[in-house]
Amino acid sequence: MIKKVTLFLYALMFVALGCKLDKSVSPGGADSLKTTGGTSGNTVDSYQPATKGTYWKYSATIMNTQAQPPVNMTELQTTTMTGATITINNKVYYTANSVVDTMKGYVYFYHGNNTYSYRSNLISPDVVVEYVYLKDNAAVGVTWTSPITDSGKINGTPAQIVGSIIEKDISITLAGKTFTNVTHTQLLLQYDTGTGFSTFQNMDYYIAKGIGIIRIYTKNIQFSTTTSNNIITDYTVK
Repeated sequence: MIKKVTLFLYALMFVALGCKLDKSVSPGGADSLKTTGGTSGNTVDSYQPATKGTYWKYSATIMNTQAQPPVNMTELQTTTMTGATITINNKVYYTANSVVDTMKGYVYFYHGNNTYSYRSNLISPDVVVEYVYLKDNAAVGVTWTSPITDSGKINGTPAQIVGSIIEKDISITLAGKTFTNVTHTQLLLQYDTGTGFSTFQNMDYYIAKGIGIIRIYTKNIQFSTTTSNNIITDYTVK
């Protein structure tokens, strides 16, 4: 069981936005995609614009100096909104195409009830995870807990995300550009391997109002010291 958990954590470092998927696989199961038009899901107050053609480009630096040989690599990612939606568990998600280097796949974004999340299958069609990464009406210090899968388990092991608001309305400079109205959240990926939930991975999200996710910094806590620093390098909001 521990081996499965370790492999899952390692895989996460290479898919910081959950996008390294086979293009033929849809994380929504049998639910069909529907095309939407106009500016649906896209407002200046949104932390995840969803208009067709909106895109974000990222550069992820993945490091593990204790590995043999040491890991130090960079991956490039582009995520583009398609203008389509999909309904899963009675929730409407906005779909995006993502490319990580030459790998292609889907990621589904949700915004409702002041909650932002994205959904994807990281390992196989049988493991669909969802990260609740922001509660936009929550004050600094507020926490939330959400299952990472519909069943609340990964490979039979109970798993959850514990999120919290770390900072609000801050400014941050990335790749020479300064972003304002940024909220910083932290997600703890936790497993219960038989003795209660414990944290295996920290993920720090930086989300700019009207733009979307601009940085994710991920650090493994157990079994590995791998880190991933995924920062935005270019974007266009339609």
